[in-house]
Amino acid sequence: FGPRNAFERRHVVREPRFLRVVKERFLNEVKTAIRPLYLRRTAREVGLELPRITTKTFILDMSPLQAKAYMKIAAMKACGAVDPKTATIFARQIANDPATIGEKGESPKLDELAMFIPTVIEDDKVVIFTNFRKFALRIAARLERYTPVLIAGGLSEDASDHAKRLFRDDPNTRILIATSAGERALNLQTGGVLVNMDLPWNPAAYQQRIGRVHRFGSMSTRVLVVNFVMRGTIEEKILMTLRRKQKTFDAVINTGGEDDVREALMSTIRTGLA
Repeated sequence: FGPRNAFERRHVVREPRFLRVVKERFLNEVKTAIRPLYLRRTAREVGLELPRITTKTFILDMSPLQAKAYMKIAAMKACGAVDPKTATIFARQIANDPATIGEKGESPKLDELAMFIPTVIEDDKVVIFTNFRKFALRIAARLERYTPVLIAGGLSEDASDHAKRLFRDDPNTRILIATSAGERALNLQTGGVLVNMDLPWNPAAYQQRIGRVHRFGSMSTRVLVVNFVMRGTIEEKILMTLRRKQKTFDAVINTGGEDDVREALMSTIRTGLA
C-alpha cells in the first residue's frame, strides 16, 4: 500500500476541523490486495453448533441531575477547561452513573439493571461488562443480594481465578461482573445472558465480549445479549462509530458468510439508531 500518508490520502476522508474520520473509500482496492493473504471461515461454515444469539437494547433517558452533570462537562470541554479526551471519559462515566466521578444524580442504567436481573437470574447465569472499574463496583453494590463475583483491573490473578471458578462451578454464583480485564482469555460458557452496561468503540471488542459466552461447549442453547445506551449522550456517537467500523470491515474482510456475533452487533446498532 505504500507509505501510510499516501494510503490515508487515497482511502480515508477526514473532516477539516478536527480531522476525525468521516468515511473510507475505494475499499474494493484494499479487499483485492489483501484477499490472498488470509483465510476466514465463520462458525457456520465449519459446522460448529453454537447457541442462537438474541439482542435487546434499552435506550434510556438521563435523570435530571445526571443531565445537568453531563451538560457541565460539555460546557467545560467547549471552553477548554477540560481536554477533549478527559471530557470524553467523564461523559461516558456520567452516562453510566454520575456518582463514579463525584457528581449527583441517579443512574437509570443501575435502576433498569436491578429490574432486569430478576427476570433472568433463575434460568441463566449472567455476565455483566463495563469499561470502568468504579462502575463495576457500583454494579456489584447494587446487586449485592445476589453475591456477584468480580473480575477487574487491580485484582490479583488468584482472586480473578477464584471468581471464574465460582461462576463456572458454583450453582449459587449467578452473576459475574467484568471490566475490560475480562474481555480476553475468558471462557464463560456457563453464562446464558451477557449485559453490556456500556459499549466499546471497537466492533471487535464488542464481539469479543459476546465470544466469552457464545462459544463451543456453551451450557445454553441460546445467548441473550442486553445493551444499555443513554439517549442524547456520547453513547449514541459510539453506536455510529461501531456502525462505520463494521461497515468498513464488511467491505474489506467479510466473505459473505453468516455470522451470529456480527448480526448481534448490527442488531444493536439498528436498535440504537432507530
